[in-house]
Amino acid sequence: MKKSILLAMLLGICTLSFAQVDPGDNPDIEVPLDGGVLVMAAAGAVYAVKKLRNSKELKQNESNL
Repeated sequence: MKKSILLAMLLGICTLSFAQVDPGDNPDIEVPLDGGVLVMAAAGAVYAVKKLRNSKELKQNESNL
């Protein structure tokens, strides 16, 4: 069940990434970083910190055995 939801989300993201309009030859167009991008970046940082802490705890517990 979880794999099918993940697959559907990934396919949706891939479809949206190809649906962007070509800006042409205008180099002055700036890319807006709206709330969604910033939220995803923050969520990724929190997830990475959590994984690093869990990894350190596992190594410490193994060395105490």
